[in-house]
Amino acid sequence: DQGKQAKLFYEGKTTELLTLNKAADERRKQLIEETRNLRLTRAKELGDKEGAKLLAQAPVAAAPEPESDLPASATNSDSADKYYKSGLDFYAHAQTLGNTTERNNLYHQAAAEFLKAKSIYVKLCEKNPKDEGLAAKMVANQQLWFGAHKYATDM
Repeated sequence: DQGKQAKLFYEGKTTELLTLNKAADERRKQLIEETRNLRLTRAKELGDKEGAKLLAQAPVAAAPEPESDLPASATNSDSADKYYKSGLDFYAHAQTLGNTTERNNLYHQAAAEFLKAKSIYVKLCEKNPKDEGLAAKMVANQQLWFGAHKYATDM
């Protein structure tokens, strides 16, 4: 998917890039849910009641905010950039830590900020499909969101 995203970006096909990003998001959500269910089933099969309880209570990956819940100021990329920078700060701090609960919490916080930024970037890209700079920000933001999920060990 990343190769296809890069190709669409360099060809200036923002509409197709947005469509591909939405499809990739749906696949990721499905994979996260399937993995969570498999882990829960496996814990139950092995009789690990404590592990199954923890998995059942674990937070599900955050979903992007609906467009109507976005701040009124989300008409330019400044709002999205603010969320992106906040997420990047959490992400960078998490990378300096070892495999700890604090690190996982920071990755969760980063992912939530990246999702807020993504909601705004997508809306802006749909309004301005020829803005390559905006599309580049959206792609970079999405890659960091994916990284936050990849590196958190409790997702």
